[in-house]
Amino acid sequence: DAGDHSRDIDACQPRRLGLVLTACWMAAIYHRELAGRDLGARRDRLELAMRLKDYPLFSAPASLLDGLALALPVIFLTRYQSAEAVGYYALINRVAMAPLNFVAQSLGPLNTRHVATLLREGRDALAYLGKLLAMLAAVAAVPMAILVVWGRPLFSAVFGPQWEPAGDVIAILLPGIAVRFIASALS
Repeated sequence: DAGDHSRDIDACQPRRLGLVLTACWMAAIYHRELAGRDLGARRDRLELAMRLKDYPLFSAPASLLDGLALALPVIFLTRYQSAEAVGYYALINRVAMAPLNFVAQSLGPLNTRHVATLLREGRDALAYLGKLLAMLAAVAAVPMAILVVWGRPLFSAVFGPQWEPAGDVIAILLPGIAVRFIASALS
């Protein structure tokens, strides 16, 4: 139907406008920093890149596997589930995992540095990790309790009534989401 297609195009317009405005904003901010600088290959940069080449070699496979772990369920769900169920799952991944990943990725390097310091000083890192595990579990329990009890009305209020069933789906997925949050913050 031509009317449905025009509605789809109209729905994409705000997203495109947002992308264009973001690109313009970033160009305006970084224009001063990049103007007049030599961004070409310099000897000191090449030496630094060679010295630190192991970091991307070891982190790239983990990042690739993490990306696949997020994408594969959606790919497999499309084969066996309805488009609505896949939409609920994808929305939950975006809504629940984005803030949790932000917190976990912020805590990860701090945690690693603190554990290394504890080990270097000969102190008990296991006790620290136990306390951190308990704290992360408590932090994850609060949104879990809220979403299990009020997930349907919250999703309906924030995303619209058509997304209300996602509140039921998130209640099912929350234990796995909480475990991923705790594991990634501890890793």
